[in-house]
Amino acid sequence: MINHNNIYKIIIFVYIFLLTGIKSYCAWETTTVDNSGNVGLYSGLAVDTSGYPHISYYAGSFAGEYSAVALDAGGYAHIAYYDWTNSCLKYAKYNGASWEVQVVDPVSGTGKHASIAVDGFGYPHISYFDNIYGDLRYAKWTGSSWNIQIVDGIDDAGEYTSIKIDKSSNPHIAYYDYSNGNLKYARWSGTSWSTQTIDSNGEVGRFCSLALDSSNNAHISYLDESSTSLKYAKYNGIAWSKETIDSAGTRGWFTSIALDSNNKPHISYQDWASGYLKYAYKTGASWVTAIVDNTAFVGEYTSIALDNLNYAYISYYDVSNGSLKFAKNTTGSWAKETVDTNETGRYTSIAVNPSNNNIHISYFDSKNFDLKYAKYNGSWNKTTIDGNPSDLKYAKKTNSFWSVQTIDSTDDKGEYTAIALGRDNSVHITYFDWTSNDLRYINWNQQSGWKTPAAVDSSGDIGQYSSVALDSNGYPHASYYDFANGDLKYAAYNGTVWAYETVYSTNDSGSYSSLALDENNYPHISFYDYTQGDLKYAYKNSTGWHYETVDSTGDTGIYASLELDAYNNPCISYYDWDNGDLRYAKKINGSWNLETVDSTGDTGWHTSLELDSTDRARIAYYDWTNGDLKYAFYNGSSWETQTVDNSGNTGEFCSLSLDRQNGAHISYIDLDNFNLKYAYLQGSTETYSIKGYVKNSSAEGIAGATITLSGYADDFCVTVSSGYYEFSGLITGSYYICASKTGYGFNPINYTYSPLNSNLTNQDFCAALISGNTYYISGYVQRASDSAGLAGTVVSLSGTNSGSYVSLTDGYYEFPNLSSGTYNVTPSKSGWVFTPGNKNFNPLNSNNTNQNFSAVVSTSSAVCSIKGYVKTVSGAGIDAATVVLSGNVSASYTTSSLGYYEFLNLSSGSYTVTPSKTGYLFTPLSYSYSNLNADITGQNFTGSSVTFYIKGYLKNAGLQGINGADVTLTHEGQSDVVSVTDSNGYYEFFNLECFGCYTVTPAKTGCAFNAINKIYSSLDGNKDNQDFTGTNSALLYKISGYIKNSAGSALPGVTVNVAGTAAGTLLTNVSGYYEIKNLLTGNYLLKPSKTGWNFNPEDLLVYTDTDKTGTDFTGLFGVINQSEEYCRPVNNLFNPHNGETTTIWYNILTRGAVKLKLYTLDGRLVKSFVDETKDLGTYTEIWNGKNTGGEIAGRGVYILYFQAPGIKEKKKIIIKQ
Repeated sequence: MINHNNIYKIIIFVYIFLLTGIKSYCAWETTTVDNSGNVGLYSGLAVDTSGYPHISYYAGSFAGEYSAVALDAGGYAHIAYYDWTNSCLKYAKYNGASWEVQVVDPVSGTGKHASIAVDGFGYPHISYFDNIYGDLRYAKWTGSSWNIQIVDGIDDAGEYTSIKIDKSSNPHIAYYDYSNGNLKYARWSGTSWSTQTIDSNGEVGRFCSLALDSSNNAHISYLDESSTSLKYAKYNGIAWSKETIDSAGTRGWFTSIALDSNNKPHISYQDWASGYLKYAYKTGASWVTAIVDNTAFVGEYTSIALDNLNYAYISYYDVSNGSLKFAKNTTGSWAKETVDTNETGRYTSIAVNPSNNNIHISYFDSKNFDLKYAKYNGSWNKTTIDGNPSDLKYAKKTNSFWSVQTIDSTDDKGEYTAIALGRDNSVHITYFDWTSNDLRYINWNQQSGWKTPAAVDSSGDIGQYSSVALDSNGYPHASYYDFANGDLKYAAYNGTVWAYETVYSTNDSGSYSSLALDENNYPHISFYDYTQGDLKYAYKNSTGWHYETVDSTGDTGIYASLELDAYNNPCISYYDWDNGDLRYAKKINGSWNLETVDSTGDTGWHTSLELDSTDRARIAYYDWTNGDLKYAFYNGSSWETQTVDNSGNTGEFCSLSLDRQNGAHISYIDLDNFNLKYAYLQGSTETYSIKGYVKNSSAEGIAGATITLSGYADDFCVTVSSGYYEFSGLITGSYYICASKTGYGFNPINYTYSPLNSNLTNQDFCAALISGNTYYISGYVQRASDSAGLAGTVVSLSGTNSGSYVSLTDGYYEFPNLSSGTYNVTPSKSGWVFTPGNKNFNPLNSNNTNQNFSAVVSTSSAVCSIKGYVKTVSGAGIDAATVVLSGNVSASYTTSSLGYYEFLNLSSGSYTVTPSKTGYLFTPLSYSYSNLNADITGQNFTGSSVTFYIKGYLKNAGLQGINGADVTLTHEGQSDVVSVTDSNGYYEFFNLECFGCYTVTPAKTGCAFNAINKIYSSLDGNKDNQDFTGTNSALLYKISGYIKNSAGSALPGVTVNVAGTAAGTLLTNVSGYYEIKNLLTGNYLLKPSKTGWNFNPEDLLVYTDTDKTGTDFTGLFGVINQSEEYCRPVNNLFNPHNGETTTIWYNILTRGAVKLKLYTLDGRLVKSFVDETKDLGTYTEIWNGKNTGGEIAGRGVYILYFQAPGIKEKKKIIIKQ
């Protein structure tokens, strides 16, 4: 006999019972659980048996960025810095015995780019940036409070501030104007602020540093990005003078300036190209530059100070080794030493006490996210002033009170938390240890409390995207991501040790894993295949692991969440990246059913799925467009959605759990305040009961019989002398009850309720003494096509005894404890036919196994098709038209070259068929079928093409029309057409079909145009304002060359994309030759592309000061060419700490709005590269790994999001260390 230990614990579903909807008995209640700052990331939620929520989550304290130090007359240090946790400006002061820390400006978004100076009264003055409003702000301590002012609120100005105090205690500030790319300077007169632009020649002003001489005149060092050089500006009391100090290469990053006793400037800075720390000082009228440190990639965040003998001291960051370094020159040569290690040293600031030359340095510990301070008075003493390591936290609600505690605070832990509760309400949490790069586990029970955290898997950089589930023994199982190898892994605890294995190692797979266990404790995991952009599913059975692709339509599958229904069918909620939709997948009878749940805006991030007591899906998720927490539920016929919390940017990292009344509990983060929040929607308050008697054939009560309840709730009761039993307080759900008593047989064997939605009485059992043996009948219901189990089949028993059983995932059914007699077993399932139709046992006098049934899809339900053609008026097929099917089934079909389409295997029902293709109008608009019950052919559509125009102007820089220029229109397979511009520079081309590629090229002797040309791969509408700007020049040049294969044979038809001073696209001729004429002096980036080819070099940057002939490329066949992509990071795995960069190439097919932005995997913006309207062409962006705040982003995976007219792509960039 096959022993299914949990046979009486199975949730039995006989039919899908359609309810009219899910009642909301009250509105959503939201509350803040933890407002201690920077908490709530990676939350996981579970509800215990009493209906109370438990939440695991990540808490981090990030303080110390943008630190700046100054000394008062007593030699005590004052430090201004940015607190990332609370997004505010903070200040720390040493009072001789301890550090005092306070918030200066509590306004959110203030405190970056801080600079500090101390006046003669010992009062600090701080300049800093308001990151929200783009303002320069200033704070002064009055002796009792902070006086805060906005210095410059025009445009976006105030980054890279540097402040100094003059002899009258008035502040002077140098800063960068981001909006205009200028260096600016502000000065307080005693009554008001005056601001002025110091340098506006190009992109100038970043990394500015200010010093005041003995006459209170300002000296500023800064970066000229346009020429990548170090510059210096000086005010002599009357006017500003500016000069370039070092321009040999990429100089001038992270400048810091100090003046000696003779008012001569000394500047520390970084040569970014080589990664060297450099130093410049002025002697007389000339500058002397020197390399201070070239031992590695060093020199970031430099800060310089001079002692009372004018010797230079420099603090700086060693990128290669992640350490704080210090250099001094007191003997004529530079002595260097490491002050602090282990990812410390960013945002350094140095000050020297003139009375004793003691050195004070403030800096940021980027491993622990702390503000640190080092002082040298014969030896280095280092102190953490503000900050704590990131922790794993836990919150539990009891009655109306939340209790919050930190359960693992060693090093940096707590990312990617997942929580599960045992039947005894024990707590089990898996999480990622960022410090050790391990998967960890911690648990709590009533007897022992919290146990010591344990490492589950420490075999590399491993443990991200963990998910935890408990088996029938209460042991934890976990799925997780192996970041180092890009694999999906799985671990199980057997009561003694953890055993782990690699589940899937093809491609870069395993992120966004979600785990569930079936009734046999086998794991089922949904996960994301990053390489293919697919949602995948893995499950294990007695034969090993099996894998399926669930959804491969575009890039889809991140933020996946998995649950198993009563039949162990997997159900998955997930995000469709390409369309920005919330999607849902469910496997039914061996096939995946996919549907879109919510497509309003960009929605569906951070999905969390639960199935209620009727197996209906409920999903919590984040609406990225509106920054809201949302909730979706299936009401039996359609999806309904609700906004749960729209109070600011809330809802990311949401986790959903349902209580026994189907009440919804959601944990999530408030990103505006970085608080953990919780939302609750009360479930059904209506309950039901099941009542009955156990009696013998004489209607006498049978005492002592055990009635077992299983399903959505587990319980049992023992009959009293009258044979009465009762279960009450049951909510809607599926239940199973059976009776048992030694020596007795029962009829019926069981009752099933799927679902229970009313009070039930007279659920009686008839008990009979069994004098002889008992027997059983068991078997499988299998699909004839592949012998797979057919779950959900109702197998009915009739005869001497009666009962029913719903087959499991493997198709198994069983009837035990049967007395000898006559029995009939009959399977049934809507839409299926069984062979044999039933099995008879007359008499049953032995055990009967392998009583199997074979099932095929019923042919009594019509299986229909719709077929037809989409053609032109002349009868030619229209290929690549999209024909959409809607109704009972949704699908689409792309027509063949003959215009043919078809939809097969359609069940009876209502359908609509609608064609579409850009440039066509169709007759009829659609076909509709109210009751399709037969094959339908000849459902043809006739498409009529529409025509468009292209027109625009050729003008010079003064917007005057260029008369008499030839504008040539080239169309595939047709003769060129020329339009000569009129006195206004106007040209036009009319009656253009949408098919084929059009190229518009302007030309006039002695004139260069930008763009070089405009290309339209297909016309999707009228093109107005297709303008070109012409520049007259006697000096015009050309770039030309050949593109050939490795054997030297010509490659015709290669597309050469041109970007830079002018943009355009052209094709090589039959000889592989290309030529770009009439170019102004400037830089041009050439990038060849052809399907199936890769090119060496990939691109060339050409500077035209003469004709550039021989600009050749070699094509290699068989490698996918980047021209098949619209966006690509050329080097998507790089280490910016070593000075490496990545070049982002992107191609725009038509003028329009373009966005190129980088996000974390959790959806937080790292850097915005492009957010503007751009013309057709190929462009590049170079990223040095730094975010919008100027700091290098941490190691990990980032998502590059590219959007242009008709294009939406996502790419991965990985920062390594």
